[in-house]
Amino acid sequence: FFVTGFLAPIGEELIFRGIIFTGLRKYNRFLAYVVSAFLFGFIHVMNSVFAGNIFEMVQMIPYACSGLVFAYIYESTDNIWASILTHMTNNIFALLASYSKQKCQTLSAFKVYINKKHFRRSVKLQMAVWTGLEPATSAVTGRHSKPTELPDILVAGEGFEPTTFGL
Repeated sequence: FFVTGFLAPIGEELIFRGIIFTGLRKYNRFLAYVVSAFLFGFIHVMNSVFAGNIFEMVQMIPYACSGLVFAYIYESTDNIWASILTHMTNNIFALLASYSKQKCQTLSAFKVYINKKHFRRSVKLQMAVWTGLEPATSAVTGRHSKPTELPDILVAGEGFEPTTFGL
């Protein structure tokens, strides 16, 4: 978390905006934007590309767009810390989103071996625990201040066989 959220943005901004962008901007502003953004995008996918996954080049696009934004922020403020802080914010939000996604994947791996009524309560309990949308006690008791409907995909038929349900 510390490396991706804090150290990497400092190093990347000093290299791509502080050295490459600034160095090329003396000669051609447009070229400075394009080259620094392209290199910034490529550095983020180069391991996959060099490992033979050429289709990973598509992932350069969002990274290059971010590089353009960081370069614009650096140029318009004439302050490397503005692009560093923006980059840090971007990375921290991405890390938090990734962490949330991992929790959701863990939640979807739970196995449920109970009848429909208990299955619904179990899902509601899991939703309550992971998302905090409703108190866990109401999920267990089945009493809610307002009705909570589950998506059709989560509603199993009567007397279903034990299985793993993805949420």
